[in-house]
Amino acid sequence: MSSPGMSNPAAKKLAWRRNQQQAKADSKASQKAIRDSLLFEVSAEPRLHLVESRHGPRQRPQAPKSEWPALMQRDLDTIRHTASITHAAIPNPNYADGADIPRYAAIRFADCVSAEQGQALLALVESMRSLKLKFTTTEAHGQNFLQAWFGVWMKYQAAPFISAARRPKKPSLDSAVTELVETLDKTLKKSAALLRKVDEPAYNRMRQGHRDAARAAVAGATSGTHKFAVTQQAWLNKDSNRTGTSSHRMGGIGSMLAVSISTGGGTGYHYDDGDDGHFYSMILVLGEGGNLKLPETGLQVYVTPGDVVFFLANQQLHKLDINNDSPDSAGSQTVFTIWTDQQTMSYAKTDMYKNPKYKDFHCVEQNGGNVEAVDNSE
Repeated sequence: MSSPGMSNPAAKKLAWRRNQQQAKADSKASQKAIRDSLLFEVSAEPRLHLVESRHGPRQRPQAPKSEWPALMQRDLDTIRHTASITHAAIPNPNYADGADIPRYAAIRFADCVSAEQGQALLALVESMRSLKLKFTTTEAHGQNFLQAWFGVWMKYQAAPFISAARRPKKPSLDSAVTELVETLDKTLKKSAALLRKVDEPAYNRMRQGHRDAARAAVAGATSGTHKFAVTQQAWLNKDSNRTGTSSHRMGGIGSMLAVSISTGGGTGYHYDDGDDGHFYSMILVLGEGGNLKLPETGLQVYVTPGDVVFFLANQQLHKLDINNDSPDSAGSQTVFTIWTDQQTMSYAKTDMYKNPKYKDFHCVEQNGGNVEAVDNSE
């Protein structure tokens, strides 16, 4: 007498399990194949979910404006944030072996900032607004995108200087800004530690870079080579601690900070031309999450509040939208952006930046199974 066949629900359950096992095996094989193809070793911890650029290496660091419309219309695959996909990265398709550039086009470190830490930062931003810190708008991002800039840069001047928002005249506002910088510095220690494990050469360059930028800013104040020298020197003289690099660094991984508040559709598509491509730029998103769209890779990275993303903002056309479609949406997104000012670094390390081999972008081509840098300079 033959035994009864498997019931339909049991068969479906078995098929589902087999499909799950096969999908898991396929994913593991795919991840191994990506790792084996890279010119560097991927750290075991933290565990990164890798997604390759859909469009491979590029021939130039920025697309001309005429190509933007087509890029903006590209369909983008989403790197989701799920229980199984937390930390994720897009390897830099233009990475060259031994080059002084980031290994990844983008890295998302999930849940780096707790809800409590996020609320503390948002409260400090509101405190600065109540004390009348000036937030401005730009033509690129519209009237629903407010920004304030803190730190060291060299915008339209002959030498690096500390931004006006970082050295307000009102004592209460100066204290509020200082508290924000110190709190952010402590809050970002987790993401800095993760970056060190994932791309230590870039981490070390960024650590050194913020020190060089700070020294250049202090030197600029004493040399009097820009119009802010007198007021900046007076600000430095009020507190001896301000001449130390720790007084105006952000997270120890950069030298400029923008605080942005968006109540509209996020940013427009853009490149951050002033960012130094030898380093990562970084965003911390609070309030509402959204997608960081990177059409030149054919991907978008979903960013939830508390996630930190390191990416190549000066070489990737990008846009951060705001997820305000849900019924529980508060409709406001606050973004902390940290970057290293290219002009400041060039000023601080002139000889290095004059060296034609110290490039922040490399053309590469496939030679069999290998990736080789190509010198396409004229």
